[in-house]
Amino acid sequence: MEEELSRKRSENLSLRGRVGELEGSLQRYRSRNHAAELKASRQENENMKKWVEDLEAALETCQGQIKNFEEVQSWNNQQWQARLDQSQNRVRDRDRVMAEALVQVREVAKHLQTLAIQADVLSLQTESESDRDNKLAWLFRKIKIIGVKAKQYM
Repeated sequence: MEEELSRKRSENLSLRGRVGELEGSLQRYRSRNHAAELKASRQENENMKKWVEDLEAALETCQGQIKNFEEVQSWNNQQWQARLDQSQNRVRDRDRVMAEALVQVREVAKHLQTLAIQADVLSLQTESESDRDNKLAWLFRKIKIIGVKAKQYM
């Protein structure tokens, strides 16, 4: 029995030594594994930082393009508005000129109508056969024809 007790104690000491070795090995493994995890985590963080920086740079580029687009769009809108204003002014000017021309045409038509009436009266008064009277009668007829045509503009 004592022999067995001694053997068991020796075995116990041996096992305790082995447990100590295994615990040390486990600590070293955990330490290495933790270091590897930290290194991997740091690398992942660095990759994410780089990705975020790339995204921020892309965002800034897009914001710059949007700003440029808005400036160009604003300038284009101003140009189109100026052209529209010019066109509207031209249309107003044209309408005013047309209205003035129409008033003048009506006045001329009215005057021609008066001349036609006067020519008709004069042609009735002069029934002579002289060359001058014939030319005058021809002129009166022409004025009368123009007066009839001008009537539609009154």
